[in-house]
Amino acid sequence: MIPECVKGMINEPVFDFLPNLKQPVLVLFGENDNLIPNRFLHGGPTEAVAKKGAEKIPNCQLIMVPKAGHFMMFEKAGVFNEAVRDFLK
Repeated sequence: MIPECVKGMINEPVFDFLPNLKQPVLVLFGENDNLIPNRFLHGGPTEAVAKKGAEKIPNCQLIMVPKAGHFMMFEKAGVFNEAVRDFLK
């Protein structure tokens, strides 16, 4: 499954379609995420790639969660849940 997911990220990138998102978007990343975005596939550290993507989305709120990795929603569940609740208000 993982090789197919990686192949999908390479063969069908969504980056150029991000400006088409018209609804408000909440993006959360763990500052220590070394899986997605992958520095080798996406060309840079997590925060740089996250900011680059968020800047392309017209109505986007980006939250970088300290001391969290790819599974930030489990590692920092309280931070994640609070951010989602605040965003949905």
